[in-house]
Amino acid sequence: MSTALSVPALRTAAPLLVAGAVDGYPPGAADAVTWHGTVHSLAPAAAGIAGLVAYVLFARRFAADHERGWLMWTIAAPIAILVANAASATTGDFRCLVVGRAIGAAWTTSLFVKLRAGVR
Repeated sequence: MSTALSVPALRTAAPLLVAGAVDGYPPGAADAVTWHGTVHSLAPAAAGIAGLVAYVLFARRFAADHERGWLMWTIAAPIAILVANAASATTGDFRCLVVGRAIGAAWTTSLFVKLRAGVR
């Protein structure tokens, strides 16, 4: 599966596979590790790794094509996302995750627009 297909597929896998009852959630449920709960927990990490691979591949392409602006944007976006994720983990503030997701969505959307314009 190509990276372009694997990231959306993995991001879709987590919500489709219900998480198992772990650490007292939902309240009153006994802890039970299930296969679909395990896949639910692993899918976001796999999607994140696939996303980082996509950033590296596009950065290499932009470097080879001497597209300096796109190269810088492709390097800056994952760094900003990782910083936002780290800030969320250390502060417990989910809004940092929202900022990280917004940066990733902005990069993906701008890349789509760029590639779509080149097809015409």
